Amino acid sequence: SVFKILSEESPEEAAKVIYNDEIDIVFDLAGHSEGGITLALMAYRPANIQIAGIGWPSVLNLSFVDYILSDDILTDTNTNDKLLNLPYALCFSPDAEILSTTKTPHNVSSPIKFGVFNNFMKITDEMLLLWKAILDALPGATLLLQDTAPYTARTKFMKERLENWGLASKTTVLSASPDYLQSISETDIILDTFPYTGGNMTATALAIGVPIVTLKGNRYGAKFSASILAAAGCEDFVATNKDEYVKTAVNLAKDEGYLKSLHLTLKYKVKTSRLFDEVSYMKNLEEVYRENSKIIRKIY
Repeated sequence: SVFKILSEESPEEAAKVIYNDEIDIVFDLAGHSEGGITLALMAYRPANIQIAGIGWPSVLNLSFVDYILSDDILTDTNTNDKLLNLPYALCFSPDAEILSTTKTPHNVSSPIKFGVFNNFMKITDEMLLLWKAILDALPGATLLLQDTAPYTARTKFMKERLENWGLASKTTVLSASPDYLQSISETDIILDTFPYTGGNMTATALAIGVPIVTLKGNRYGAKFSASILAAAGCEDFVATNKDEYVKTAVNLAKDEGYLKSLHLTLKYKVKTSRLFDEVSYMKNLEEVYRENSKIIRKIY
């Protein structure tokens, strides 16, 4: 096999290399992230089959993307994209730093500490109101919001929003930090955003051993965390409506014995789950390729 680095090439030049090498399948992992540079390459249609998935938590609706990786949870009837269903669409390979970070079990004499580690751009006012309902139901509970980008203006704006909704006294707001894994490990329960849920952050939290409560929506991008939690065997943390989202978070916080047990065992449960099973994941992907070989269309 030959390994070529094309990151220094323009999308057009990289596409020419792929085409001239007669590559059958191009798999895009980035989507619109990083400015959509990999999609720009795929727009030249250098391969017979072009698939996207994993790194972009949404559909694309682009004519030059033939298939999006999916599963029974992520299936979305509101898109023109053709979905290739796997038993589970996502697999996570934590690095050494994540694996070495471990959650300290909650001290039952201490208030519950909630955390949100998603991009601040995902946080709507509706989301803030649900978090307020959770905190109001749990005297002494606090909420840490940490952004994924080091923008002072975003941190300032978030503090203003929290002040407007009466949440300032119960929350701490931080910008992005290289120590975010430590911040996650010091959190008892993570609250997911909606309708645009977490992706890598959700899997990272589970790998550390911190439960995350998510609200499953109706579209692909609103069910990304639900798919990850299902692969990890943690469906109990998935809510299907707003009231259930609040109730799930509050009940988990109140059951301190169960919460402490989760902090002690979740990391190891997830480690042996489908979410970390790279070998089975690749076998499933190869099987999907074989099963769909007759319907996958040839461009050239």
